[in-house]
Order: sequence, then structure tokens, then C-alpha cells
Amino acid sequence: MNERKIDSLIAEKIMKWKVYKYKNIDTCEAIDEEGNIVIVGKEFSPSTKIQDAWMVVEKLPYDIKVTKYKDLEPKYQAHVFIPNNVQMVFADTAPMAICLAALKAVGVEVNKR
Repeated sequence: MNERKIDSLIAEKIMKWKVYKYKNIDTCEAIDEEGNIVIVGKEFSPSTKIQDAWMVVEKLPYDIKVTKYKDLEPKYQAHVFIPNNVQMVFADTAPMAICLAALKAVGVEVNKR
């Protein structure tokens, strides 16, 4: 699954924004909680921009921990601490690890390949 699709899932499933996908022009827009139109993958790209990924961390109702391992591949690990259940993912970047963990926490499994 590509980054834009992951960003779209985050906008819909985590941020709870209304998402509009325009397949004919390969664009996705969302309406945020303030009614603003946001271009997903450009203006909001939590899979690649740490500031957007941090919005995801703040929105999650669970504790989240991101760890960097300098000698391992992939380098980043994220844990989401759901009561009686810890979800864990690995990714090459911290923003992607946050996104994958957040989606896993709400029952969405993403195959990155």
C-alpha cells in the first residue's frame, strides 16, 4: 500500500475526517474537524511528515511509544498500549511506524509491500 493510501486511511479512521477520493485524478481530499479542505498526501501526510504523524499521536486515545534502533532494520518500532492488548509494528521511518501502529490499533492491517 502506498503512502497516499495510508495517509487517506489515517485521515478517515484516526482523525475521523470525511474523506473524498477522486480516482480519475488520483487525488484525495478530506474535511477536517474545523471544516477545512485538506489535500491528503500533500497538506496532510502523516506517513512522511513527523509534524503530521504527531497529530495522529495526539488524536489516539491510547499511549504510544516510538523507539529508534540504530543497528536494526527497519530502524523504528512503535507500540500502542491498548488496555489488555499491545500492538507493535516496525517501519523504516518514525512517521510510518506511528501511522502503521495507529491503524493497527483500530483494526486496520496494512501490508506496506
